[in-house]
Amino acid sequence: MIDVSKANTVFIGRRGEHHFRNIEFDVSSLIAGVHSGESLHAIYKRPDGETYPVVTSYSNGVLTWSPSASDTDVAGVGKLEIRVVDGEVVGKSARVLTVVEDALADGSTAPPDPPAQEWLNKVLAALSALDVDKINSLLNLTYNLLSGNHSLLGTTHVKMLAKAIMGNVDEANIAYGSDMGENPYCTAYWTSQRFSIGETTVAAGESLFMLEKAENAVSPIALSTTAGAVVYAFTRAAFSRYVLSGNVSGSGGANSVRGPMHTILPAGSVVVGGQEGMLYPASYDCHQITLCRQSDTSEKELDFYISNDEETFTRIQRSVPIGSNTSTESLHIHIQLRQVRVPAGYGLYIRMGSDGTSSTAFCDLKFTYHLYPADLTTSDCGGL
Repeated sequence: MIDVSKANTVFIGRRGEHHFRNIEFDVSSLIAGVHSGESLHAIYKRPDGETYPVVTSYSNGVLTWSPSASDTDVAGVGKLEIRVVDGEVVGKSARVLTVVEDALADGSTAPPDPPAQEWLNKVLAALSALDVDKINSLLNLTYNLLSGNHSLLGTTHVKMLAKAIMGNVDEANIAYGSDMGENPYCTAYWTSQRFSIGETTVAAGESLFMLEKAENAVSPIALSTTAGAVVYAFTRAAFSRYVLSGNVSGSGGANSVRGPMHTILPAGSVVVGGQEGMLYPASYDCHQITLCRQSDTSEKELDFYISNDEETFTRIQRSVPIGSNTSTESLHIHIQLRQVRVPAGYGLYIRMGSDGTSSTAFCDLKFTYHLYPADLTTSDCGGL
């Protein structure tokens, strides 16, 4: 049984298998005794990037998926997300990585149906057995799922769009605008984790983390998009806000846990010469955290992680104490760290927890880091 409240890696079969395995998910944390099984939906992203809803069944707190030949058509690592959609309420599971092992080609069988064909066939079959009210309800559900799929399919190009903003043209010829050259005002980096812009928290998803090239410019930069995306304005942010959403009510914070991963420096963004330079990645270390502000005086701890792909995260420091006996403005409490160098190209991420019980509690933090350009760390500096 797979607990969807935690990140998991699941083997779903070998290439070409068809309804050979039943994979069971414990979805009690999603429905929480409030939502019905009909509100559950599973979205699958195959290793080749095709994204679509898959057919599942629900019974007694367990959602069962039997992968079809369409689901196992491509060997490699994919992703599954289980959602609860109940009116205006939307909840999502932790990320589930799926693994399809390679196998010998059958050779004698017809190609599998398109990814969502089996799902569509079952929808059409079910329609014939429903009354008018249920048909209308199901049609609304179908529309919502297809609308959601449109957004999911668009996210596969976010990495290429980030590169296009920095002037790297890919074979799909993706451009950030009418110009195919690099953007003269900013660079962009991909992240799938939560991050913040000042006091605004951007939810986890496929995002562009944009940085201005000119460090001391004050002119506004206008952003617009024709895609189904949310655009946040450029802000001179003096801190990064971490919302302690892992906090849960309970005596003394006994039920509170670490919150989600949060991007501080996206992979590849720590470069020699700043964002207007040659964008040559350098190794670095984060040697100081400054607590600027906190919403409460609970005991807090911070964990550091690094990653160069946001698939594998390596924890490099655990339980750094963060806090103060006051929640006044402009605390400027410095916490010194001892840290090994982070390899060039790796991003920096944090998770935080506390003994508090408010899931909207927050900390505003600054991170100070040293860069170690390769030529300076290997050259003879004459004993200086």
